[in-house]
Amino acid sequence: MRSIFFGTILFFAVTIFSGDLAAAETTRIHTNLKGSRFNSALSEFSYGPTFVEYTQKKKKKNDHKSYLTVELELYPEDTSVSNVNKEARLWFRKGQSDLYLASIEKFLKWEKIAKSRGDQFTKDIGKHKATGGKIKFMFHSGTVKHHFLLLQQCTPAGCSANVAYFNVKNVKLLKGLLQKMQAGGFKASKVDDIYN
Repeated sequence: MRSIFFGTILFFAVTIFSGDLAAAETTRIHTNLKGSRFNSALSEFSYGPTFVEYTQKKKKKNDHKSYLTVELELYPEDTSVSNVNKEARLWFRKGQSDLYLASIEKFLKWEKIAKSRGDQFTKDIGKHKATGGKIKFMFHSGTVKHHFLLLQQCTPAGCSANVAYFNVKNVKLLKGLLQKMQAGGFKASKVDDIYN
C-alpha cells in the first residue's frame, strides 16, 4: 500500500515540477549503463535492466528543465501483484548537472581511498534538486573491494524505497551521460514526425 501511495505522490510531483508534459519531446538513449539491485534471496548485487531517456523542453527558456531519466527494474519484494513491476526511476535535471557531477566526483574520490584502506561504510554525499523533487547520493560499501553509488529519488513526501546502485564502472558511464546532457549533446528525436 505504501509503494502505491508513494508512486502516486511521485507521479503528481513529476507532473507539477516538470511543467506541461506536452511541451517536451522524449527519446530513448542507447547506453551500456547498468544499474545494480540487491537480490536478498542470493545476498548479492546483480545488474538489472536499465533504460535511459532524454526529455527536452520545446521552449529554449525552459532548456535547463530538460532532464535525463534513468530507470532500473528491481526485484519484487514479494510475489504480491503490487510489487511485480518495481523500478527505481531517477530524473536528472539539466540545470543541476554541476551538482550531480560534483557528487559523482566525491564518490570516485572516496572509492579510491576506501579501496586502498580497506574501509567499509555507508555515508550521505548530497541531495540535489531534480525533476519531481531531489536525488539523494550516497556512498555504500558492498565489500571492502566493491563500493557503490546509491541513488534514490525523493519528493517532499519522502524518499523512495526503490534504490539504484552503481558500481565504479557504471558511475563513470553515468558521469559521461550527465556531461553530455550538460553540453547539449542530446537531442530529442521527433519520432512522431517520421512515423506518421
